[in-house]
Amino acid sequence: MKEQYTLVYITEFLVTDFIYELEELDLLESEVNLVVIDLSAFINKSFTSALSVVRASRTNIEVPVTWHQVLTRLFELMNTGDTKIRVYNQTDPRSIKSYIFNRFLSWLSRRNKIPVLMAFNNGVPEISPDDTGINEERSRFYKILSRLQIALATSSSPRSLVRKATHFILRQVPDNYSSATHILVAGKASEEKVLPLFGTKASSLIRINAHSQDYSAYLRQESISHELSFSEPPESQESTAILLDLAMPAFVSDGHHMGVKGVLTSDVWYPALVDFFEKIEEQASVRVDIAGHYKTRHPKISPFFGGRYVYYGKTAMLVRKSKFVITISSTAVSYAVIYNKPVLFIYSDQLAKCPISIRNVFGMAALLDAPVMNINAAEINVRECLRVTKDAYDNYKYTYLTSPESSPHPNYKIIMEEFVKNP
Repeated sequence: MKEQYTLVYITEFLVTDFIYELEELDLLESEVNLVVIDLSAFINKSFTSALSVVRASRTNIEVPVTWHQVLTRLFELMNTGDTKIRVYNQTDPRSIKSYIFNRFLSWLSRRNKIPVLMAFNNGVPEISPDDTGINEERSRFYKILSRLQIALATSSSPRSLVRKATHFILRQVPDNYSSATHILVAGKASEEKVLPLFGTKASSLIRINAHSQDYSAYLRQESISHELSFSEPPESQESTAILLDLAMPAFVSDGHHMGVKGVLTSDVWYPALVDFFEKIEEQASVRVDIAGHYKTRHPKISPFFGGRYVYYGKTAMLVRKSKFVITISSTAVSYAVIYNKPVLFIYSDQLAKCPISIRNVFGMAALLDAPVMNINAAEINVRECLRVTKDAYDNYKYTYLTSPESSPHPNYKIIMEEFVKNP
């Protein structure tokens, strides 16, 4: 039976079926009256229109596209005097529109004494340039200079450079996240990164220790007594290696949203990747399968990957059953950590031209003490480099995925108990 609460979930990105389940909105919907406000066509119109995926077809998803529609709907939902309204705000004030929206939401929620939750639990490490080892002031200067150089090198247009500058400036505005009364964090890195964003308000926030989205999905799966349905190919008895695919280069990636200039091209990347697969399949006696990125739409047997199988919505189970995992740098590496699977990080001669991407590859590999390979290398040796370093994996788990203080329940239950029912 549903509780007599209304939870208003607000996001600036397209709400696909994958996102609906990742954010556990399907489970929250079974507990409360859930209203989903999808602002993707309002705040991120160009990025949203470039995507190959489609919005989830659910009756509780609303898509306002003008200021009048956005503000009117918020007034209707929040200006009623109902004490059982809760807001789950997943917009980031990184653009002028989202900044103004968050300021309005802050005013309206305070005026009506409505609790607002913001979640910072994507489980993605923020990889910074290596510290220079010199005094603090110069170190800060060099970090800023490094960011500027990377922004200039990776911007696809002057407009994208302006967008990045706007994002950086808005991040420095005091009380930029002033609408939040509660924050949901996962791991010590999440809390350390988030609290400075709230400035003087940080001490008054109610912190909810929860899990990254992937770790919560793992907890949900573990609570099911039987295996989830899984359609396996005829060769399913073979040992597998799983590629955690990214959207690029065949489809629009998250970098498009910030105007990051893509360096990978399909005509170069995929043939080199297929050659690499053939080498490791022979060396490690495995079959490579693909965990498809939710922003892509590959066929089940994809020519991009040399006729290999592509699966959607099965990443956790694919990794669990695999011998090892291959990735450039994916959030889903969390599953390799959870299931103690070796990870092989890869890049190419093309990718090496992108400072952000190559920094992420080597940075994440360092966090897991994992090997890195250039797929264009003439000679590779997979079997001798695969390893799981327990200390590194444990540190990653409690830094980015969860914490000892977190409830053993999935996030939706934590949100219900610590936010919806007891704000």
